[in-house]
Amino acid sequence: PSSGTVTSTKDPTLPTLASTDVTLYEKIELLSPESFPALENATTPQARALEWALAQPTPSLEQYSLATLHFSSTNQNWINNNEWLASSNVCQWNGITCNGDNVTQIDLSNINLASTLPDELSLLADLQVLSISGGRLTGTIPTSYGGRLTNLEQIILERNNLGGPLEEIGALTKLSTLDISDNDFSAIPTEFGLLTNLGTY
Repeated sequence: PSSGTVTSTKDPTLPTLASTDVTLYEKIELLSPESFPALENATTPQARALEWALAQPTPSLEQYSLATLHFSSTNQNWINNNEWLASSNVCQWNGITCNGDNVTQIDLSNINLASTLPDELSLLADLQVLSISGGRLTGTIPTSYGGRLTNLEQIILERNNLGGPLEEIGALTKLSTLDISDNDFSAIPTEFGLLTNLGTY
């Protein structure tokens, strides 16, 4: 997409998500502004995901978000990934569970997924379960997850190579299960005391 078509987030005439004419590009600008620098480079996972999503009959944030995860992986031949990108309906993809059209679960455990966790997964506002254990995840858990994935009830990321800060997870007050063992996190932040529903840790 051309940068000339982007409407500034400071523009008072920017349409809301309730408007029928809001494009996928504008939705990304509104909800995931951290994606924008990456969209200017056609080789990034974000730009490749947007290109794929825009080629679908009805482009959606769910398509863009999950396609970004796909293109972020360094081994796109992970176990049972043959359904990914094969259909415009993400609810038919292996490891994805939906309620209606909304993605509620991602379970890609023990399939040898080598990737980072992209910020764009935070666009899945109805996500309740994020389970990618026994993989080769690297990098950090994006801070945007704490601000946007407020319906998360389970995070299962054990046996990966993740590290970095964890303070934002303290904002996910619906969490009942959190398993981040066997990673490279160095400390448990005091914010975890806010997780009053946490039963498994």
